[in-house]
Amino acid sequence: MTDRFDFKSYAQGLGFRVALFAFIGMGWDVLMTLLQQIVAGRVDPNASCPASAWMYLAYGGVPLIIYPAASLFKRLGLFYPARLAGLLVVFYLVELGFGSTMRTLGITPWDYNWYLQPKWTFHGLITWHPAFIAAWLVFVALMEWLDAAVRDSYPAIKEKLLDFWKTV
Repeated sequence: MTDRFDFKSYAQGLGFRVALFAFIGMGWDVLMTLLQQIVAGRVDPNASCPASAWMYLAYGGVPLIIYPAASLFKRLGLFYPARLAGLLVVFYLVELGFGSTMRTLGITPWDYNWYLQPKWTFHGLITWHPAFIAAWLVFVALMEWLDAAVRDSYPAIKEKLLDFWKTV
C-alpha cells in the first residue's frame, strides 16, 4: 500500500470490489438497522431488519470513493485518527447525497427516524447519535483496510477465481 493515489491500483479488481462491497454492505445495513432498534429500545423479537435493495448501489460505491479519499488524507499527512474522521465526513456527505437523491426520486431506502428520535437525525438521512458515529467509524476503518487488502491481493484472487471457474 502506498500513500499516493495510483489509478492502476484504483482500477485493479474494481468490478470485483464493487460487487464484494455491495454484498458485505447489505449485511452491515441489517446490523445498523438492528442497532437502531436497540438504541430506540424497540428490538423486533423476530429480528426483522428491513434492508432495501437500493443499498447495493450505496455500499457497492464504497470502493469508488474510499481509496481516493484515504490517499488524499494520507497525502495531507493526517494521522490515522484524523484520516478516519475525514473518511467519516466523506461517508456522511455521500450518505446525505445518495439519500437526498433517492428521496427526490420518491424512494426511501432508509430513514433513521424509523427508530431514532428526530433530534438525532437530519431528516432521517444521517445521524449523529454517538452509537452510530462509533459504528460508522468502525465501518470506514474496515472498508479502508478491506479495499486496500483486496486491491493488493487482486492478482492472486483473480487467478483463484479463474481456476475455480475452469473446474465448474
